[in-house]
Amino acid sequence: MFIKQVEEQLSRMSVAEKEEWILSQARLLSEREQQDFLMSLSGEKKIIYMPSQREIEEFCGKVERGEIYLEYETHYYEFDDDGRYMDDWKVWHNDPSGAMPFLNRTFKGCHDLLILNEYKTAADILGRVCALVRIFKQPVCRKINSSILIEEAIPEGLFSHMLNILNTEILGEEIMFNKMFSEIVYSHEKYLFEKELKRKQEIALDIRLKCLAPVQKKPQQKVSTLASSGEQIQELLEQLRFERYIDNQWEIGEVWKICEALIRNGKE
Repeated sequence: MFIKQVEEQLSRMSVAEKEEWILSQARLLSEREQQDFLMSLSGEKKIIYMPSQREIEEFCGKVERGEIYLEYETHYYEFDDDGRYMDDWKVWHNDPSGAMPFLNRTFKGCHDLLILNEYKTAADILGRVCALVRIFKQPVCRKINSSILIEEAIPEGLFSHMLNILNTEILGEEIMFNKMFSEIVYSHEKYLFEKELKRKQEIALDIRLKCLAPVQKKPQQKVSTLASSGEQIQELLEQLRFERYIDNQWEIGEVWKICEALIRNGKE
């Protein structure tokens, strides 16, 4: 109804009246909005507030080169801000490059592109910015896992698809790692390879433990709660074997949750 009313109004306006209306809107813009308005007017941008294709490409390049990242920071506090005894760690993330607001404008812009039936443009941008698993392996997401998507309305089976991709990559890289570095004690190349492999294993573990619904085991495959919990703990601790400090890693929090659940159960 609204669009029909707009069309009717435009049909009643002369070319001069339309131009005057556009100019009046342009005069109201702040200085930082003016360039975006011009790019939209020329057709270079479909959505005024959305980053341009050039800006998106530059952003993705910087992320891939490690020039844009989130900072993971943690400090020990004996007392909280009110002077109460705390004896704990505080953890927070910093975004020195403004990556999150940039991504927010990009995702919102893609939503608006879909409303305008610009499906290919939206798909191309989303494919460049976040190709499912790949974005979680970028430095900008090195402390973020797939479980942040749990509350989102994502297609059913997406986590399984992500896990299948990761398992295939992990298997191939584990074989390659053994071939390339089995006789090498330490090298920078080995360190980088191991670091990337560990990140993929961490994402896969996060998906298995947090994202996939528990599968009901068949009676003949029944495993005790204690045994299955032990396997989960062993898998979690395996991810920490190369970490220098482990107290603040998310895996340790999961281990505590499993142990607390066992204590509450009390049967074994």
